[in-house]
Amino acid sequence: MHPWGQQAILARRLAERGRAGYTSDQRQALKGIYRKLFLDGKNIIEVVEAALMDSPDDQARTMLEFIAASKRGVCGHVGRRANAD
Repeated sequence: MHPWGQQAILARRLAERGRAGYTSDQRQALKGIYRKLFLDGKNIIEVVEAALMDSPDDQARTMLEFIAASKRGVCGHVGRRANAD
């Protein structure tokens, strides 16, 4: 398992999509949704519902529907920790 967990894997996969033929606009849309989901401190379910109503592109809709259908939830964002020294 990656030291930062599943969210790091998701972030890396989002970054890798650029090499998979996704446009810059598609990557930016996914990054924006990721920020809203995990970095804005809002309720994930409410963010997913609102984002789905905004008619996202197919890639964003796939991610949002996956999160909405999750019965066990999804991991939140865990950033790198600054040195406590």
